Amino acid sequence: MKSILFKCVIFAAFYTQGCTITCYDCVDCAFVNNSTTVASSEDDPSIPDKRLVDACFTFNGRVSGVRTIIRGYGWSLGEFCIEQNQQGAVGEFCYCYKDFCNEASKLSYHIEAMILTSAVIWKIVA
Repeated sequence: MKSILFKCVIFAAFYTQGCTITCYDCVDCAFVNNSTTVASSEDDPSIPDKRLVDACFTFNGRVSGVRTIIRGYGWSLGEFCIEQNQQGAVGEFCYCYKDFCNEASKLSYHIEAMILTSAVIWKIVA
């Protein structure tokens, strides 16, 4: 029984990496809904590096000094958020691996955690 379960887990891990992921795909979109454009790995099936995995992304920052939020499909080495400064785009890039994981509500948890951490630090210092 354990052998069958182990084989199923291994199969699922490899199978999900080969599956299609669907992401919100928009520029200057603070919120998404049913009418928001989507993109998926079916639109661009070629992965430039075998270490990369299909991912949704969200950029929240400034492009040429203008505040913007960009969502789309791409590739990543992992699920994470990172502050970057690339070709006039300064802000936070977040990558995730599940369908529609680049929606606005997912990022609000990150902001809530930052506010909570700030409150705890303020309480300790004050």
